[in-house]
Amino acid sequence: NLTALAVDRIGKGHVDEIIDPFLEPHRDAWTLLSVHKVAELAFRCLAYHRDMRPSMMEVAEELEL
Repeated sequence: NLTALAVDRIGKGHVDEIIDPFLEPHRDAWTLLSVHKVAELAFRCLAYHRDMRPSMMEVAEELEL
């Protein structure tokens, strides 16, 4: 399933394998950093235990940064 795939790839640091290549993550440092920050946030949102997942308020705050 997609969740298991995302958790596996992000956990192993292989974010490039699951993002849309049209995002061109290596175009510049800002884009690369943004892709990795969103991937890390997604990884936390996919935690098995609900206590480990961020609240929607925390997600919104992080996306605004």
